[in-house]
Amino acid sequence: MHVMITRGDVTEVNTNNIVSITEANQNFSKAARLVEENGTAIILKNNVSQYVILEHKELESMNMWILLQRKRCHKILKRLRNWLMILLTAAQVMSLHSTLFENTGGFPDVLNREMLSSALGAPFQTLQELIDLGLGVASGKQDDKDLLNFIHEHRKAFAG
Repeated sequence: MHVMITRGDVTEVNTNNIVSITEANQNFSKAARLVEENGTAIILKNNVSQYVILEHKELESMNMWILLQRKRCHKILKRLRNWLMILLTAAQVMSLHSTLFENTGGFPDVLNREMLSSALGAPFQTLQELIDLGLGVASGKQDDKDLLNFIHEHRKAFAG
C-alpha cells in the first residue's frame, strides 16, 4: 500500500495499480490489465495522480451512489422548507414598532437597540450552522444523524 495525497485528501492506494502516463501511452493494454485484475488503475503525470481508469460497472455503481445522495439531499431540503423564515432588519422592526405605537400606544422606542440587533442576527447564525451542516453532509464528513440532531436541537430552541 501507498499513501497518496491529492488536493488535501489522503487516500490509500495499491502501488501495483499505478502507471506513469508515458507507460500508459506506450502500453495501454498494461493499464487495462491492471483494471481487470484490481478494479482500477491510476495514471500519474509528473508524479501526481492525474487519471483513474475503472471498469464500466464500477462507474455505474458510483453514478447510482451519487443519484441516491442527491435524492437524500432533496428529501432533506423538502423537510427544511418548513423552516424558512422572513428576516427583518432593525429598521423594519423599528418601523413596525412605530406603527404599533401610533395605533395602540405604549413606549415609543425599544429599550435596548443592541439586543434588538443581536436578536435579529441570531437566525443568521443558525443559517450559517445549517450551511456548514449541509456542506458536511455533501462531503461525507457528516450524516443523517448529525442532521437529525441539528433539527432536534433547534426545534427545542425555537419552541421556547
